[in-house]
Amino acid sequence: MKKQLYTALIAAGISAAFNVSAQQDAHFTQYMFNQMYFNPAATGIEQGFRGNLLYRNQWTGYQGLDGAGGAPQNILFTGALPIMAANTGVGIVINNDQIALLNDLNVSVNAAYHYKLGAGKLSGGISVGMQGRSTKSGYRVNNTEDAVYKAIDKASGEIVPDLGFGLYYSSDKFFGGISSRHLTEAKFNNTLSQMKRHYYVSGGYNIEVNPDLIVTPSFNFKTDSKQSQYELSAIAKFNNQFLGGLAYRQGDAVSVLVGLSAMQNKLRITYSLDLTVPSTDAKKPTSHEIMASYFVPMTMRGPKPIIRTPRYRK
Repeated sequence: MKKQLYTALIAAGISAAFNVSAQQDAHFTQYMFNQMYFNPAATGIEQGFRGNLLYRNQWTGYQGLDGAGGAPQNILFTGALPIMAANTGVGIVINNDQIALLNDLNVSVNAAYHYKLGAGKLSGGISVGMQGRSTKSGYRVNNTEDAVYKAIDKASGEIVPDLGFGLYYSSDKFFGGISSRHLTEAKFNNTLSQMKRHYYVSGGYNIEVNPDLIVTPSFNFKTDSKQSQYELSAIAKFNNQFLGGLAYRQGDAVSVLVGLSAMQNKLRITYSLDLTVPSTDAKKPTSHEIMASYFVPMTMRGPKPIIRTPRYRK
């Protein structure tokens, strides 16, 4: 079952040879460590609390025409906790996306149900939250009579509802799923814009080269039905402590990723460097991501086991 599922997800990712453009959702080089950002079914899949805090600075040093900056910056927090007695998981996702004078804030609460299937878990999950969009004054335009310019010429903010859904499978060897964000496709009156529904297919496989080395190739495919993009990566974990790998984002960048685990694998620090390919005047050549992840393992509570010994038998 899991082998067939893995093959299907890989085929869907590889067959995505479509046109590429910047979609509304933020992209992250370290997508493999932030599955619940785009798939709520991954919420609480681990046997313990997991909290991630990530900062991304894209096209570092980029300056707009007025020299006032404008490079995209993201701060992402995810936290998830399993409720093992109920085979469920709950969590929260907070993402702040700043691009020039436009700011998007997404806050959602995730819930997932986990069903044991084969050697792993099959999960279904939903996210319920809000998407906020605000602007600042200061845009430079050619036509001050343009309707969009009139809408955003002054500082403004608006909040709309946001929903998501996903399916996810995870085992010691494989992880992957399908999901959709912004199901409501809500409209913003303050910027005369609309959130487009996004779809994701992701997957990865853990290959044990030897007891001290595990290599994990993975992919992430995303589309809004008009424009699509895929990401590929291969991460090696040495001695259950050191991380290193390479990644590629279609039409955008190649990346190097390094990391270190400490405190008996409870704390993990990872850093990735993107090199823009191809380089253009509209982009700076490098982007940076740094993430801290903390894990608190949990044990299943229940009645104490009965210990039988001949000493107390009659």
